[in-house]
Amino acid sequence: SLYINRAVTLAAEGAGGTVEIASTSGSTLVLDAEAVRLTGLLLSGTDREAPVLDVRRGQAALDGCRISGEAWAAVLAWQDGVVALRDCQVTNAQGAGIVVTSGGANAVEGTHIQEVGSSAVVVAEHGRLTLRDCRLDRARGNGVCVNGQATAVVEATRISGSGKPALAVEQNARATLTGVEVSGSAALDAYLTSAAEVVLNRCSFTGSGGQAIRVGEGSAPVLRECLVAGARREGIH
Repeated sequence: SLYINRAVTLAAEGAGGTVEIASTSGSTLVLDAEAVRLTGLLLSGTDREAPVLDVRRGQAALDGCRISGEAWAAVLAWQDGVVALRDCQVTNAQGAGIVVTSGGANAVEGTHIQEVGSSAVVVAEHGRLTLRDCRLDRARGNGVCVNGQATAVVEATRISGSGKPALAVEQNARATLTGVEVSGSAALDAYLTSAAEVVLNRCSFTGSGGQAIRVGEGSAPVLRECLVAGARREGIH
């Protein structure tokens, strides 16, 4: 396990993912620094209680990393921590892929999150996250779950094979989704119950095992130029 409390760069020499940082107890990396950059590393952890990457303060910028865990979350950004993931891979058979509760400029781009035991991405409390050009495959829970007072911007992202609603925007969360493609959800593509602003632009929902979009009482989402097709039950309920 590594505890980093000052600015540092850790980069794998060469390509091919040959540098692994692994832990069987506690988080593999705890970041409590102004700025940390990680490049080309394999981060893994088997502790059922601790996220692999625990970002508490400052920005953790990960480029081309693979993160694999077995806890309730693989990546956690909380307190004053901010994550910036680019071209990464995240797996977690037991829990969520990425959980964000911090209000900083969290961003995930070009990242593949798959085979997670609950939700692929969770933005909760007062968290803020921009998710762009990502793939979220076969999450047992939600693809993206936004709740509390959180804010999420999701762009050009594909969500497939979710066990629960691929998109869930609840409580007083805000979300703007543009060019999101949802397919093959087990029962529901989008569950929208938030009383705050929710906007879907040019999104597509295809092949739902149940309803495509369910809007709950008190929610007033705006849908523009969206496609709803092939739902086993209603398109919009």
